[in-house]
Amino acid sequence: MSIVQYILTNIITNICDMPGYHYYYNFDEIINLDNDPLMKFDNDNGYVVALPAKNVDWIIKNIFNLDPDHSINDDRVYYKDEYYYFMFFYGGSIGHNTVIKEKTALNDGKYSVICDFYSFVNENKLLGTVYMTVDLKEINGNRYWSFYKIIYKFKS
Repeated sequence: MSIVQYILTNIITNICDMPGYHYYYNFDEIINLDNDPLMKFDNDNGYVVALPAKNVDWIIKNIFNLDPDHSINDDRVYYKDEYYYFMFFYGGSIGHNTVIKEKTALNDGKYSVICDFYSFVNENKLLGTVYMTVDLKEINGNRYWSFYKIIYKFKS
């Protein structure tokens, strides 16, 4: 799997949890299935989700500044007939609180942002730091935060 496919896999499989999909598109466009068309996933611990590729591709292109890859086909996600299919597992995660430590305007109009993220359960427990380069993009008269670089450094 290429690095781009790895990144796309993580974006697609987490897109239902992130504000991304819910912010840009209607919940009615998310299809929950008992089984995927290729019978590739074991759905004992979750369910199969199908997302319209046109919507996911828009997020990948405009928010994450990557090119969609319809050849993606691994043990976590695949593309077929204008949809991305992946497993959505029961339970999920508790999440984290994010605190912006530093934000700096760059010469090219983008911003460098450094955030620490802490456990929801123990708000004093530092889980790690994320370093981002972001930009406020205008698309069709709407403004969106767009990511150019994201580096997570988890605390061991």
